[in-house]
Amino acid sequence: MSAPADRIVICSAQGGWEVRAPGSRGGGLRASTRAGALQWAWNITRDTGGRVLLHPGGTVLGGAVPHR
Repeated sequence: MSAPADRIVICSAQGGWEVRAPGSRGGGLRASTRAGALQWAWNITRDTGGRVLLHPGGTVLGGAVPHR
């Protein structure tokens, strides 16, 4: 069995929502809706036993202001 693959769902600075691996600095998968991003994250983590973390308040990591 592989190691758990956790994913973070955050508001994207480019609009929409991103799915990222913890600690990643580059852009991740981007979806137009939070529900779409959560579905991608759940699909990634389903078979590995990883967790899906919704960033508190849906804010962008690093403090940037998202375009809504």
